Amino acid sequence: MNDNQTKSEDEVVDKTTTDAPSSESTTNTTTEETDTFTSEFEEALQAEVDAITASEDDLTTNANTTVYGPIIVKDEFSATNSTIITDKGNTFTVSDGATANISLNNNIITNGDPMSVLLFVSNGTATLNLIKQVAEGDILLDNMSTLNLVLGESSYYMGAINSGDVSKSVSVSIDETSQLILAGDSYISALDNKDTTNMNIFSNGHKLFVNGEEVAINGSEAPTLPEVVIEEKETEEETVEPASEETTGTESSNTSNLVPFIVGGAAILLIIVAIIAVAIHNKKKNGPTTPPSIDGMNGGTPDGRPDFSQFDDGPVEHGEGYYKEEPMTTPPPTPAAPQAPSQQTYRPTPPPSESHRPLVGRM
Repeated sequence: MNDNQTKSEDEVVDKTTTDAPSSESTTNTTTEETDTFTSEFEEALQAEVDAITASEDDLTTNANTTVYGPIIVKDEFSATNSTIITDKGNTFTVSDGATANISLNNNIITNGDPMSVLLFVSNGTATLNLIKQVAEGDILLDNMSTLNLVLGESSYYMGAINSGDVSKSVSVSIDETSQLILAGDSYISALDNKDTTNMNIFSNGHKLFVNGEEVAINGSEAPTLPEVVIEEKETEEETVEPASEETTGTESSNTSNLVPFIVGGAAILLIIVAIIAVAIHNKKKNGPTTPPSIDGMNGGTPDGRPDFSQFDDGPVEHGEGYYKEEPMTTPPPTPAAPQAPSQQTYRPTPPPSESHRPLVGRM
């Protein structure tokens, strides 16, 4: 029977190969094209996965930056003094068997999706460590997930923890400086509270169950969550000093020390130049303070007065002093001495003759 079945199968194979060679060829071509398409698709898909993984790796450590959610954590995620913004979806998600550690330190966390939660754990294990952190939003788990929630160093968390009571286990640790404010009935497996009175856990109208038993907590009015203030990032100049700073600093210090002396010297020089300029201007404007002597006027008039005719060459120009003396090429002539009138004999003019007399009264 086995031989017949084997023989029958061989015959079918031989028949298919013999009777339809063209069909076999077509089938082979189609298979090759399909394999090529599948290979290209797988490569593209793998490239996309690698890109997503790389981006997630980049988000594992954040400080003084802005991070946009939703954030899928597969291993580690930490943020300090940063802003985490999510418009749609859960802020953090741990799934697919991942074991993730999430550490948040003094961040501003906002989520604009009213249907979302702060942390969703599906078939995974998550540790949420809050340090000086204010966080708000529910924590939701499925029946294959576990959670370890730690509040320390004046942290505040407001939300419902495992409100469906379906998780494998949930443990909560709170120090005496932190507070837990319930936003819905919460079910946890273990509670480690440094404040044994549980007065740092506010019911806010809800109940807390530990291993199925309700525990007594603070029933007074829940406090208002404090505002988060992000600390400014220190600049590199303040934290890291360049190796060449010592030499450069000395040169710049020497240069800066010379600046006051250069400025002071320039100011003194300007004052001296200004004083000299004012003195020259006043001297030109006022002229000489004493007039020149008569002896320096190249002689005078016969009556002993100074001779100013040599200066009578037009109006005196402004600022040139009292006189404008020009050199004389020849000495002035010496005035002649007066002479007595000569003795001349007076001879009267003879009267005109008759022939020269005018005709007077003749008709």
